Amino acid sequence: MNCIARTVLIVLLIVLFNGDFLFGEQLSLAVLYFENTRNTPSDDWLSKGIADMLISDLSGCEGLVLVEREALEHVLREQTLALSGMIDEESAPQIGSMLGAGVLVYGSYFSDHGMLRIDARAVDAGSARVLCSSSATGDTGSLMALELKIAKELAAGLGVPFSSRELYGASVTALKEYYTGVGLADEGDYSSAITYFQRAAKEDPAFLKPSKSIEDAYRFLKDFKKLRYQRELNTLMADVEALGRRIRSPEFYTFAQAVANPKKYHYASVEEVTETYRERPNVLNGDTKAQAVWYLQHLLYDLSSKAIEYFGDEDLSAWCSDGIVSWALFAKESLATDPFYSEVAYMPLLVYREREQYGLLLAACEEFMLSYPDHRMIWAVEDMYEYAVEAAAP
Repeated sequence: MNCIARTVLIVLLIVLFNGDFLFGEQLSLAVLYFENTRNTPSDDWLSKGIADMLISDLSGCEGLVLVEREALEHVLREQTLALSGMIDEESAPQIGSMLGAGVLVYGSYFSDHGMLRIDARAVDAGSARVLCSSSATGDTGSLMALELKIAKELAAGLGVPFSSRELYGASVTALKEYYTGVGLADEGDYSSAITYFQRAAKEDPAFLKPSKSIEDAYRFLKDFKKLRYQRELNTLMADVEALGRRIRSPEFYTFAQAVANPKKYHYASVEEVTETYRERPNVLNGDTKAQAVWYLQHLLYDLSSKAIEYFGDEDLSAWCSDGIVSWALFAKESLATDPFYSEVAYMPLLVYREREQYGLLLAACEEFMLSYPDHRMIWAVEDMYEYAVEAAAP
C-alpha cells in the first residue's frame, strides 16, 4: 500500500470514529500561519502569505471546507495567540475547536540568499496525528510554484481531488507588498496598509487581490470613521449630562473644592478627582455656576454642529439648540446678578440667528444692548440686530 493510499485509509478511519472531522460531507480544514525559522523580519510577510495562498488553492478542492483567514485572525485577536509552528497532542484539539476545524495545516519556511524551503503537514485536530506532509525548495522568485506544489500534495494526501488552475505568476515583489499590507491591516493600521496594497497593484496590475483589499480597507476606514464620530458625539452627550447634574446639584462645587475635600463631593480620593478632570475636563469646568452654564452651552453648540456635520442629524441639533436657550433661561432666573451672566445671555442670540427666528432675535438683541452696552461682543449683537431688522422687514 503506497503512502497516499495509507493516508486516505487513515482519513477514512478518522471520519468513521471522529465525527468532528467532518463538516457535513466534507473535511473542515484550517491553515495556520507558517513559522519563520530564521526569524528574519524581512521575511515575516511569508508567514501569512503562504497560509493565505494555500487557503485560496485548497478552497477549490471538492471535499474540503476551508476556514477563512479572517476567521483565523479573529481567533488570534481574541485568544492572543500566534498560530504557527509545531502542533502537539495537547494543543491540536484546542486549536481545532476554536477554529471549528477537524484538520490543521501548519508548517515553516526558511529563506536564505534567494533560496526558499517550505515544509507543511496536515494533522488530525483531534489527535495531532500527522495525515500527510509536503516540502518544496526553490528560488524565492518561484514562490507561487512552490506553494502550488505544497497545495497539490496536501490535497492528494488528504484524498481529495485538486482543482487545477492556471498558475498566475504574480511577482514576488507584488506579493511581498500585498502581504505586508495584510499584516498591517490585521494590526489595525489601515492607512499604511492601503499604501502597500497600492504598491502591489502598481507593481503587478494583473494581481487582483490588492484592488479588493484597497476597497475593503477604504470601506473599513469609512466605517471606522463613523464609529469614531459616534463615540465623539456620545462623549459630548455624556459631558453635557454630567455638567448639567453638577450645575443643578444643591451644592455647586469647583475643581479646587473637590480636590480640597473629595469625599464631600462623592469622590474617593484626590487622585480620582484629578483623573476625572484629566479624562473629562468638560465636566469640572467653571469656577461659578454661571461659568459652568456657559461651558455647557458651548458643549451643546459643539454637539449640535458635529451632529449636522457627521450625520446630518437635525433632531439632535435642534435638541442642542433648545438646550442652549433653556440653560440661558435657567441662568436668568437664578444667576442674573453674576458678572459672567452676560456671556450666558449672548448664546441664545446665535441660536435665533441660525434658526432665522427674527422676532425672537430682535427682542433678545434689544434686551442685551440695553443691559450690557459695554459687552465685548456688543458689535456682533448690533450686527445681528440690523440683520434681523432687514430680514423681518416686509
